[in-house]
Amino acid sequence: SAISETLGITQLAPEPDYIKVTVPETTFENKFHYGGDSEADKETYRDIYQGLLEQKDEFIIHSKDGDHANNILYTVLYDFPEIFWTEGHVISTTYGNRYVCMKPKYNCTKEEKETKEIQIHSITQKVLEAAPKGADEYAKIKYVYEYLVTSVEYQDGAPDNQNIYSSLVNKKTVCAGYAKANQYLLEKLGISCVYVTGDATNTQGTQLHAWNIVSCNGKYYYVDVTWADPFVEGDDVQNIDN
Repeated sequence: SAISETLGITQLAPEPDYIKVTVPETTFENKFHYGGDSEADKETYRDIYQGLLEQKDEFIIHSKDGDHANNILYTVLYDFPEIFWTEGHVISTTYGNRYVCMKPKYNCTKEEKETKEIQIHSITQKVLEAAPKGADEYAKIKYVYEYLVTSVEYQDGAPDNQNIYSSLVNKKTVCAGYAKANQYLLEKLGISCVYVTGDATNTQGTQLHAWNIVSCNGKYYYVDVTWADPFVEGDDVQNIDN
């Protein structure tokens, strides 16, 4: 245990009340940002996932660096598009180089989250039921791609545009909403899909962008639903860096 000093009296500091992880280890299988982490980072990753899943106002995690913990939080959100109730805004406080307390900002209450989850589930089930039966990976990827292109409209400033609620329920979103919905639906169909961010450059300059990398018949391909949408306006993109 760590040692603390108060009024010249040396005493053992109490162990922090770390969040209790109850989700099974299988939850994190095949998650892109989890498998290559150190054991310490994996523990932090699991702690953060549990805290966000329960929508806790604050929780203590196994980490000694708040900035590093914040980076891991983003990888959790990149791996789990179904966590739509936070965009990653968080206050992380490091205590005595021993542990970190996280206080995330949520975009809805727990009650609102439950209602939105029901709406997302209902739409997702209809999309999955309409998917081509017995299709190979390419056909599944093409199906989800075309569904999003034809059913969702690109709109700057759309509500919830950094999560799947905007694309699946509101049908108006930006690149993040397209890419996360694509990832979410493809994973439901058993296709490995990674959420990617980087810079996109056109004749008007450089801007942040989000797209996907998918596994198809043993190879990896870029998929960008946003730029396939006929509602997207602007000059053709010339270059991407990630």
